[in-house]
Amino acid sequence: MRLLLTLFMTVLTVLTAAAQQTHEVQAKSNIHHVTVYLDGAQVSRQASVNVRTGKNLIIFKGLSPQLNESSLQLKTDDHISILSISRKMDFLTKDEEAPLIRSLRDSLELLSGIITAQNDDRDAFEAEKKMLLKNESIGGQNNGVSITDLKTASEFFRTRIMDINKQLSQINAKQTKTKEIQQRIRQQLQTLNSGTQYRRSEVSVLISSPTTGIRDFTLSYLVPGAGWVPVYDIRAQETDQPIKLTYRAKVFNDTEIDWNDAMLTLSTADPTQTATKPELKPWYLHYRSGRLEESVFYNSGLISENQKPRQDELKREEISYGWAGDLKKKSGDYSGEGVDMDEQQGTIIEMADLNIEFDIKDRYTVPADANPYMVEVATHELQATYKHYAAPKVEKNAFLIARVSGWEKLNLVTGYANIYFDGTYLGQSLINTAQVNDTLDVSLGRDKKVVVTREMQQEFSSKKVIGSNKKETFSYQIIVKNNRNSDIKLELFDQLPVSQDGEIEVSKLEISDGSHNELNGEVSWAVTLKPAESLKKTLSFAIKFPKNKPINTSQMKFMNARYF
Repeated sequence: MRLLLTLFMTVLTVLTAAAQQTHEVQAKSNIHHVTVYLDGAQVSRQASVNVRTGKNLIIFKGLSPQLNESSLQLKTDDHISILSISRKMDFLTKDEEAPLIRSLRDSLELLSGIITAQNDDRDAFEAEKKMLLKNESIGGQNNGVSITDLKTASEFFRTRIMDINKQLSQINAKQTKTKEIQQRIRQQLQTLNSGTQYRRSEVSVLISSPTTGIRDFTLSYLVPGAGWVPVYDIRAQETDQPIKLTYRAKVFNDTEIDWNDAMLTLSTADPTQTATKPELKPWYLHYRSGRLEESVFYNSGLISENQKPRQDELKREEISYGWAGDLKKKSGDYSGEGVDMDEQQGTIIEMADLNIEFDIKDRYTVPADANPYMVEVATHELQATYKHYAAPKVEKNAFLIARVSGWEKLNLVTGYANIYFDGTYLGQSLINTAQVNDTLDVSLGRDKKVVVTREMQQEFSSKKVIGSNKKETFSYQIIVKNNRNSDIKLELFDQLPVSQDGEIEVSKLEISDGSHNELNGEVSWAVTLKPAESLKKTLSFAIKFPKNKPINTSQMKFMNARYF
């Protein structure tokens, strides 16, 4: 009986120890979903793990070395308890290389073998040549050599050494070409970031499971070195047809881990937001200063240097920063440790205070090479009204403007758009969602089918001296013709000079029923032209000033030209 009791206690002790022992298992996880922010991304990986009753240590390997440890989250069955989660760096365990990198490395090994064989052949020929030159004496000091033997030996040495030299030249040429190919492959490997030091994150999760079986786990974390920027395609055919707006995004991945066949969500939220409850701040209404618009146009080259806003005018609370293509974080995480940030200016983006998310319907593969990849977001067909704008004094072309209403429902972000009209690429335009108007104006560029001319009428222009004053009269004729197959609405602009001196008088003679703004001198006409219809407008004015105080009665522009 005592023996049976001892045996029972021993078995119970072994079973208890086995139950308390931690089962260690490595999870094979795949990237399932990535939420890409303007600066950073949240990566979600899925894995199915066979857990045992009791404690299990689940290890996730091959994760991005840039992951933010404080952002780690694990989702699984409710009855499983998560006891701890930690992260460490792994510099030893290397994942299987990509097929292209593997092929390039195999090519390098093959080329190294070819170079070794070429060196062996060259050594053999050089040794033979040295031996021939060392043993070129065919007779002793006291023994003569017949003419026949000397001729035979000399022909042999000459022929053989020439053959050896030819072989050595061929070997050297082949080896030079082989080394060039070898160098190009090494450069390609370096471009693919395969030559950098291997490093990966490893996350260990300690759980307690009441049962045994296969359980699903989702591990998510934040990483820098990723982002997106909006890109638009705007296509219009005729002025009586709607606009087709294609919403795309350039997504880049510099996290050192490829996103293979992953679901993507693009977000304008801030990934570094904390868990602190939000606080409402006073909402003050004020007039817009236009500083943000000026900065955006300056970065795009649409305004001049002297219009650039001063740095102290760009208040931080008025703007948000988005990704600028070449802005990369090379190491470290959101905590700021080991961060080496390129000092490049980002793109200023203003957007609605409400965060926007776009769920991409197709799966995408985004390699970790820091290059931008185009992602399709959405396509919209927009009802628009069209108008033409012309200022022939400055530009003898009419510009087509599309006015889109209801754009605020499309969740657009300020960005550049590629403009296509009537099947022709016209260039880029800025979609500025920061404007207050309910209607979004999109410039479709120059419309060559609307012809605008502005010519001086010499017979009605003159220069006269009247007493102590000089009077100059100017007359211009503006002609507009509509070569389109549909009606167009045109806003035509010109100007009269504005006097800023009491001795200078400007007289308005003829503006053909135009509207005149006396403050800035602008003259405008709003007209509608039918197909093939043309119109004429006359602009005439006179300037009187003291003849002993000459003034510039014509506006000049200055451009750089090469001097010969």
